Amino acid sequence: ETIFSYDGWKVDANQIEENHASNPTKASAILDTMLFKQQVHGGGGDRSHPYIRKLDALTPTLSYAGWEADARQVEWPEVNFYDLMRTREQYVEIVLERMRRKQAVHSGDRSHPNLVRLDTLKASLKASGAYAGWEIDAALAEKGHTSMDTSYPERSVAVQDTMLFKQQVHGGGGDRSH
Repeated sequence: ETIFSYDGWKVDANQIEENHASNPTKASAILDTMLFKQQVHGGGGDRSHPYIRKLDALTPTLSYAGWEADARQVEWPEVNFYDLMRTREQYVEIVLERMRRKQAVHSGDRSHPNLVRLDTLKASLKASGAYAGWEIDAALAEKGHTSMDTSYPERSVAVQDTMLFKQQVHGGGGDRSH
């Protein structure tokens, strides 16, 4: 029998009670997160779980603002869509990849293909007389690169494609042949 001792376990247990009849899948997912939290934070602080080992390998390389809050999403999970779909591993991989991308941007590394393309596009827009509001779109594309959205790479590319379309229609001669 597992005895819970981590900070906040009573809140989690109450959520199970609230959901067990109306949403048993969510109640089960909450229990899974409780077992994980107990392993990592209760008693001896066992950090041997694969998610925690990956996080522990990554955190010494991080210095961007907010990395601790991002790490907390792995260490202190809240039940989310991924848990309900039984894909927490996918969620953790998304969080870790986002952390890597944020660190790369923070460190000045813009070698990722999405950022190379964005930087090239921005230079082209600056040189050719860009459409109004392109800076906002560029910031959105950059944010999409480090977003928690599961389609993060595609989001950045989609915004860049929209920027190209807007430039074709509204900038540099008003080419409406698209």
